Amino acid sequence: MLTTNDIALIRWQLHTIEPFGDAIGAEFLTRLFWATPQARDFFPKDVVEVRGKVFDLISLTVEHLEHIEKVAPFYDALVTRPGHCVAVLALEPAIRVAFLGTLQNWLKSEFSDAARSAWSRAFTKLADAMQCNLPALPIRKAA
Repeated sequence: MLTTNDIALIRWQLHTIEPFGDAIGAEFLTRLFWATPQARDFFPKDVVEVRGKVFDLISLTVEHLEHIEKVAPFYDALVTRPGHCVAVLALEPAIRVAFLGTLQNWLKSEFSDAARSAWSRAFTKLADAMQCNLPALPIRKAA
């Protein structure tokens, strides 16, 4: 569970790296696509536009950490095919590693154990909210 201290720390850290949002989005995507090449299929061929949106969504999420469920539907707009967040969620472990690695790179020594834990809890809260917003998928029976 996110504490008020977690939220304050996350917001302060995001504010310090905000001027570099486009570069942060680009690094996140580079890390994600390197670690999980199949993730590339969920994004437009030209990721220049997307990398800015990545950081915009992070900012929006941080702004609404207390009510993160209101932000979760906006993540569907980031992928090329709306409704494919279900498949993207399958990549959640790789997305988490790319996200935290990018933050660590940009925050340097400010990315303490407490910061890593706070950001990780926020990420988990968002992933949980996204799953709650997804429609149930039909289950195919074996032939």
